[in-house]
Amino acid sequence: MPNAARILAVMLFTAVFVFAPEVAKAQNGRLIEGLFRTLAEQQLEKEKLKRTESQKRPPALRPPGQNTIKPSNDPYQVKLPSGFGGRPDSKLDSRPKPKLRPNGTVAPTSSINVRSREASQYAQRLVAFNRNMDPLISQLRSAARKHPEVRSLLPQAYQIAADSRALLQRCNGISSLSPIINPYAELDARWRQVSFALRSINGISPEVLSSVQQCDETCAAMCKQLQIQPQFDRHALHDQMVIASTYMQSIVDDLEIAGIDPGAARKLTHDCRLLRQRILRAADHVEDASYDEMAASFSDFVQHWGAFAQQIYGLGNPHLDRRLARISECGDQTYAILWMSPPAAFRDVAEIAHRIDTSIERLSQQITLLSIAALPSGDQSRVLNATRDLYQQAVALEKAANAKADVGQLQSLFASLDNTWLSVQSDYPKIRTVNRGLLGDIERACGELRVALGVAGSESSSISASQLIQAAAALEGTSEFINSELRKYSRDLTPSSFRNSVTSAAREFYTHARELHEEISKPGRLSDPRYLSRLQREAEHLLEGWDQLSKDMDHIEEHGLSRSKAFQLRRTQRDITPFVAQIAAALLAE
Repeated sequence: MPNAARILAVMLFTAVFVFAPEVAKAQNGRLIEGLFRTLAEQQLEKEKLKRTESQKRPPALRPPGQNTIKPSNDPYQVKLPSGFGGRPDSKLDSRPKPKLRPNGTVAPTSSINVRSREASQYAQRLVAFNRNMDPLISQLRSAARKHPEVRSLLPQAYQIAADSRALLQRCNGISSLSPIINPYAELDARWRQVSFALRSINGISPEVLSSVQQCDETCAAMCKQLQIQPQFDRHALHDQMVIASTYMQSIVDDLEIAGIDPGAARKLTHDCRLLRQRILRAADHVEDASYDEMAASFSDFVQHWGAFAQQIYGLGNPHLDRRLARISECGDQTYAILWMSPPAAFRDVAEIAHRIDTSIERLSQQITLLSIAALPSGDQSRVLNATRDLYQQAVALEKAANAKADVGQLQSLFASLDNTWLSVQSDYPKIRTVNRGLLGDIERACGELRVALGVAGSESSSISASQLIQAAAALEGTSEFINSELRKYSRDLTPSSFRNSVTSAAREFYTHARELHEEISKPGRLSDPRYLSRLQREAEHLLEGWDQLSKDMDHIEEHGLSRSKAFQLRRTQRDITPFVAQIAAALLAE
């Protein structure tokens, strides 16, 4: 083959095709995904540089007769999802640039080429994962209206979708899957966490579960092909085991002074020590155990622990109940770390209702006429009446749970209790005789029942408001800095069309970040439909300014700004990408 044709073939196989999405209000999902693609590209910069350097080295000599795969051989073509692409980094990527449309935008790439059958098979599976993520994100945006907990997962879903596209971009021209294994293992671990969280939401739509299952199956196939064991946070799992063993030791200590039959106390103490030794031995092997071994070991432990815990609950001792509640929290965390759905018995509504009833009974005993004298006169009768209602509602809930009432009845009973609790929750800490730890126990138990029964508590809006205010404050401060710096160096930027574009984008981004922060900070704006639409419009304008600013900042050093200053501004901008995504996912999910 002539040298010119050979060089052209190499350039075709190693090209990275990119696509900058056009800004439009109807494409908010694509804009948000672009935010995370920016982060993904940043992570790829170092490896792009390594790849460029390796291409400059002469190829290593191979023994005669050894089969080699030449780039000029017929490649395996893999079709890409619609809209695939990202923005190039002109300093790190000297490869051919993608074709442009007549309006100046980058034309999307329709396919990539790989140089082995196994690479083609893997790339096709990654394409399938991308195609499954698109409808899933759309479904999550709709589900966020009914399930507030979905909103915290939306940014993660956007980032996984963007990172999977960036990984697909890296597949272009590969013949071996070795460079893909580590980045995919990290992506797979993050997807498993999101998948587990979505499958754990009570009442989530069948459409969401179907999309999650399709993504799970595709990931399982890719893991099998790459021979990757499921990845999990070993340090976090070890910590949860150690914490649980500490509470088990507390149970042993409490049994000695629980005032129960000495024979029964000795037996329970013996059983608890054996279980504690067992979990400590498992903690010692977390670092070298496989996922399957750890999941099987934990499932077996839960069965033995469940039988022991029922005996402890039967004693009706509030101190022991609190120890069991803490261990139950460790179990929840462990299930999440291992992406396992807890068995029904683990989230026993009757057991949680019993803890709430016991805790509220103790709370009512701490509320006296003398103790509430510190409250304003208008609040005293309200707190007394609410405490009485709480006690009656807790008794009714436990009675219904023990009778195995239908879910609808339990939801109704708990919703009444939860509303009463939230109405006076902030008043109890003002009463000197009320134990603060007891209030925490009640709130944790209510949180468990909200999840178990699929009842959304009204506290979710205040938590979201707090997070959004922090994100908006970070955006305003950083956007003001970027806007100021670009104004300072505007004379150095050429031509004038680029200078006007980047400074206008920075000014627009700062203006809407400031206005959004001001509006979000006003009490009640997030929960008032009259103002929510205004916040959403501000978020849309902010995203438009961000998208244009990101495109201009990617090649600002080519227009008169020094490389060091350009790098500093880009790094500052990318540092706030998670905050932009948080605002977008929360306000544009409706």
